[in-house]
Formats: sequence, C-alpha cells, structure tokens
Amino acid sequence: MNARMRRIASDYEQIKKNFSNHKNIVVEPIGEEPAEKYRVTYYVNGIYLLDDGRIETLGKHIVIITLHAEYPRYKPICTIATPIWHPNFRDGQICIGDIWGAGESLSDIIVNIGDMIQYKSWNSFSPLSADAAEWAIENKHLFPVGNINLWTGEEEDGTVKGDFDIDIFDGEDAAEEAAPAEETAPVEDAVPAEEAAPIEEAAPAEENFKETQANVNAAQGGDVNVSDSGKLKEESPASISAVSSAPAEKGDEEDFEITAEELAGIEFVPSVVRMQGSQYGATAKGGKINLKTVLVKGLLWALIGAFLGFVVSEIANPLIGNAAVARMLGHSELADYYEYTELADEAIAPVNRAFADYCNRTGKNPNSEGVLEDWLEANSSAYSGAIDLYSDYDDKADEALYNAYEDDFASNEDALGDALAGISRTHTALWSGIIALFIGLFLGIGEGVYYGSKENALKYALIGAGISIAVGAVSGYLAQWMYASMLSDYSSSIASAFVRGLGWAIMGAGIGLSIGLIKPEQKRILFCTLGGVIGAFIGGFLFNYVCDIIPNDIVARGIAIIIMGLLIGVGVGMLEQFAKAAWLKVIRGEFEGKEYLVFEGRTSIGNSGKNTIVLFKDKLVAPDHCEIVQEGTKYVLVDKGSPMGTVVNGMRITRHVLRQGDAIAIGNSVLVFNMK
Repeated sequence: MNARMRRIASDYEQIKKNFSNHKNIVVEPIGEEPAEKYRVTYYVNGIYLLDDGRIETLGKHIVIITLHAEYPRYKPICTIATPIWHPNFRDGQICIGDIWGAGESLSDIIVNIGDMIQYKSWNSFSPLSADAAEWAIENKHLFPVGNINLWTGEEEDGTVKGDFDIDIFDGEDAAEEAAPAEETAPVEDAVPAEEAAPIEEAAPAEENFKETQANVNAAQGGDVNVSDSGKLKEESPASISAVSSAPAEKGDEEDFEITAEELAGIEFVPSVVRMQGSQYGATAKGGKINLKTVLVKGLLWALIGAFLGFVVSEIANPLIGNAAVARMLGHSELADYYEYTELADEAIAPVNRAFADYCNRTGKNPNSEGVLEDWLEANSSAYSGAIDLYSDYDDKADEALYNAYEDDFASNEDALGDALAGISRTHTALWSGIIALFIGLFLGIGEGVYYGSKENALKYALIGAGISIAVGAVSGYLAQWMYASMLSDYSSSIASAFVRGLGWAIMGAGIGLSIGLIKPEQKRILFCTLGGVIGAFIGGFLFNYVCDIIPNDIVARGIAIIIMGLLIGVGVGMLEQFAKAAWLKVIRGEFEGKEYLVFEGRTSIGNSGKNTIVLFKDKLVAPDHCEIVQEGTKYVLVDKGSPMGTVVNGMRITRHVLRQGDAIAIGNSVLVFNMK
C-alpha cells in the first residue's frame, strides 16, 4: 500500500470512529472501501442570499469531498450542493486553503467546513466570494449563525445572532434595501436541526459505511437547491455528479508541496483527540527537551555565524594582523618585523610540509636529533631555493626587530617585550571579536526568526552582536595574556589545550550572555551563559588537536571555529531547554512541531511583529490576539478582543488559568500548554 492509500485508509477509519451516530453530521462513503469520495450532510444553521437581496436561514447542507489522485499532496476537492452565502464559498466551490494542511486528517476538514457554514470560522482577506466577504466584514456582529460544537455535538455557550436587517451589495456594487428583519426568517425561528432532520430518520453513519456503492448513490438522491419560497427542493441526480466532479481552482498560496515519500510513516492524529487536551487524556508528543528547537534556533544559526565569522576574519587579516596592529600603535619598525616574519613563514611552508610527509612515511620522530639534518642534506638541491628565501626574510626580520629595539625602545628589553605582547593581545582581541560578533549576530537573528518577527530579529541581532563583540574582544585579549603567562616551551599539549579552552570560554560566555539578555530572565541568562562557556571551552580545547591532524593552519583554524560555534549553539539551546518553566508546543497549523517559551511577565501572541510569538502566516490571527500573563505561579491566558476569539479545550474564553495540557486554538493553529 502506497503513502496515498495509507492516508486514505487512515482517514476512513477515523471518520467511522468520529462520526458514527453523530447528531449533526452524516458522512456517506461513495465507492469501495476505503472510500475516495464522501457525501457529508450537515444539520447546522447556515445562511444564503435570496434573489431579492434578503438573507434566509438553512438548517441542512450537503458537501461532496473528493480525494483525487494527488491527495494528500494537494488539498481535496470540496464542493457544496446546497445554497450558501459565505466569503469562502462560491458557485458550489469551497475554499479550504486556510484550513488545509497535509497533516490535517479528513475529520479535521469535515469539522472545519461545518464551522465555516455556521460562520464560526471565515476568512475575508483571501475570499472566494468578494461580495460575501465585503458583507461579512460589515456585519460580523451577526455571527455566528450556528453554535454547535461539531466535535461533541453539543451547543456551546453563546447567543446565535438573527438580526438580518442589512444591506446586501450585488456584483455591480449597487446597494439594495433589505426587507425588514421581521419579514425574514430569524435564526431563532428556524427549524432546529434536530426537528428538521431527526437523527432516527437520517441514515446513521455506521450503517452508511456498510452500504454498497449502488445503495449509497440511491440514498443520496440528488442535488439540493432552494425554491423561490426559500424551501428545499430536489434536483436530478445528474446535477450532483456534475458538481462533485468539477475540480476546484487551485491557488498557489493554498497548497503545500509535499511528496509521497515525505508522507511515509507520518501518524495522522485526528483533531477530535488533539483538541480535547489533557482533560480527555490526550497529550502533546515530545519531552521537555525539544531537539528540533535546539537545531533550528541554536545550532543552525551558530554554525552560520561561526562560518561567516571565520571567513570575514581571514579576509580582514591584513587589517587586524600583527603588522597592521603594530602600525596602528605607531611601531613601524615592529610592523616591518612582522611582515618579514610572515614572508619567511610562507617561504619555508613547503619545506615543512615535505618534511612532515617524510616522517609520516618512514615513521620517524621529527623531533629526534639528526632527523631534520639528514633529510635536508638528502634533499638540499630540491629545496635550496626555498631555504635561501627563508633565510633572507628571516635575516631581514631580525634586522627590523633590532632596529626597533635600538630606535623605538632605547635598548630597553622590557619595553620591547611589553610592546610585542600588547600587539599580539590586540590582534587576538580583534580576531576574537569578529568571530564572536557573527556568532552572536546570527544567534540573535535565529531567535527573532524562530518567534516569527522581523522587527524582533533585528532587535535581537543587535543585542547579540553588540554584547558578543565586546566580550569576545575582551576574551581574546585575556586568552593571549594567559597563553603568555601560563604556558612555556615545555608545557604539555594538554596544558596548552586547557589554557586555550579557558580563553575561548570567556568569549563563549559573552555570546551566551547576549542570547540570555534577549529575554532577560535570571535562570535563562544563567543557563545560556553556561551553555556558551561549555561549548566554547570544548572548541578551544580541541583546537590544538585539530591543528595536529590538519597541517594547514587556515583550514585547521576554520574547522576549530566551526566546532566551537556548533558547540555554543548546542550548549545555549540545550541549557535553555533545561531552564524553561513553561512553553507552548504547536500541534496543528503552519508551525506544527515548534515550541515557544512562555516568559516571565507577559508573553504576547498575534500576527504583528511586535508580539513575543508571531503567527505571521495565519490570517485568522489578530495583530494583538492574546497574551499569557504570569501571576505568581499561575499562567493566565487573556484574549485581547480578537475577532476570531481564543479557544481553550473547545471553549471560547476571555480569561483562563492555564493547566498542563490545555489545547489553545488561535486562528488555524493549536498550541498545547506545558509547564514543569
């Protein structure tokens, strides 16, 4: 069975489970099991537009859902056979782009369409019917027209609106005077769904699933329309076939490109379980450590920052090298000394590589007495030019150093030593500052991007970069001081690695501190800083060993810096996870699988970039939708008067004290609240 058929079979089983004996929804499969086409009958209130411009209510709606050959890569074809006046319905077509995702089960789609019919859910920003959208925006106070929770079949708290004394605009934008409200059929006076179609008279879903295709086709009878008097009438069976087979136009913005291979192994959890939350025993999958968050928010951005920091530091080396720093500090003779020293190192580099290869092939110790002399004597003709060039540059370097000693420092060895140490420390400080700058910059960008805000990404990037470059420069200066004061020519490799690790750890502390200060909570600052220290220390400790394995200094330095960046990202991300006290996990919607920390004080949620958590791709989320406020040890969810409202465990709320496992529906997203 391929991925498509596994998905269809899963949908079929969930539909039988969710809608057997449902009071308001009857689902009839069309064709062989598992069905690839369904007729769904809703017994809920909806509205439609009469020819004279009046709004009428309707308590029965028939929808045909076709799972075409490209399902679930593309959304199913959904058409409605009964009249309806709604921004997302037109000419029998249903726009499900805002409620569709490849991870949605067919049960989700069925319930969401029912909510759309009741005007509990609608989108006027990308409508299928512009006229209905214009009307809905002006008359949203009339909604919902039905208040049935289709997961439970129970009527929710709230008042169904029935005042339809309004103006309707036709396709030419001409306003018409609507009939008085008392002449229309108010929703309150409409026949209740239970009376309009008693459940015992409707074909139970459980029995419908057992019918043959012929019986199903006979049972569905044909399409439904409304007569001039507003009553339902039956049309020919051919009508429903034509409607259901007409493909809905596909908008690029409504589809999710997902291959069959990506669907293999995916578990489709129906919303009837996901939305009930811990009250009914359902919990969000995942432990307290979310490795996806560590990867996306920490490791990935730290890797990018470390790589770019290394590249920029190498490009900027002529500006921050020892020679450039010496000139900047006014020691021109010492600048000449460093330049000749670099040229001498470049000249002798081929000889050093050839000697190292010789020792590796023969297994000889390069530090043993006489090994180098014997090799040079045997290869003097091949490398005589390089050795002569090295000697020439080395002599010039010695001469420049001696001139500086006599002219600039009046033969004062201590003053010369202090100047050389200061140049070396300043160079290391500038180099470390560049590395730290880019790691902190990109970790800050990652923090803002993760929470969905361009404004916050810029703000966090500036915080990360500013603190990191300052502390990074200090760490580089201190590290070079430690190398000189704590190490000697006879220090062991472990001692050298340890001291280098300490120096880099200071830089890591600054980077971690900058990320912690983005959301300044005491525990978060502590853990982020500690993560930076640990990651950078390990990277610095491994530096010398990487250099021993890779003879090329530039490559070895680049690998060591990238390792350090990766470890800082992992350290900050992992320890931030340990530090979190409360968090939200998205189990449905565009950002499914992501986790958002709930911070001390106020955590705002909306589609505006000014919020802490920005659900920017969801058009049903208000700019300032809701917020979570910490009151002592409690976390309180407060709706900010959003048009679509905030729903917790299926109930619309204005203020709610959150508990472990609460399912929060915001627009098209569902987030589960967790706390330690």
